[in-house]
Amino acid sequence: MRAIRRRVALFALAALVPFAAVAQPSTKGKTGAPLQPGLLALAQPRIAELRDAGITQIVGRAASRNNVQMLTRYGPAYFRWPRGTPPRAFELYLNADGGNAAFADGYVEQDKAAWAAMLDAVFAQALKEAAQVRANATRIKP
Repeated sequence: MRAIRRRVALFALAALVPFAAVAQPSTKGKTGAPLQPGLLALAQPRIAELRDAGITQIVGRAASRNNVQMLTRYGPAYFRWPRGTPPRAFELYLNADGGNAAFADGYVEQDKAAWAAMLDAVFAQALKEAAQVRANATRIKP
């Protein structure tokens, strides 16, 4: 009985997440950070890869080592900041309609290389985590 309830809950979540991602981005993120087109430009080369993996949102919080939140079409995942990567607060939304948005408080163009390195490390980890979430959500359960 518990397994059936869990499957129904996962199905409901998987059905709702794509619709939540279609909303148009605002000029402020959920944490109140301002819109950062420069940060989105850094992420742009990998957005198709992230979207293909089912990722719809990545939120990094600088307050904790274990605080990168990711939403996928198959469910959520939380993971630690990649080793050697200093935590930086940001939000990245990958909408199905192409209306992507990035938000961050501390982003400045002079620090572009450090942000690019952080995004590369986080994206690599996010792709691994997304594959695991998908495998867990789509495997046949006894």
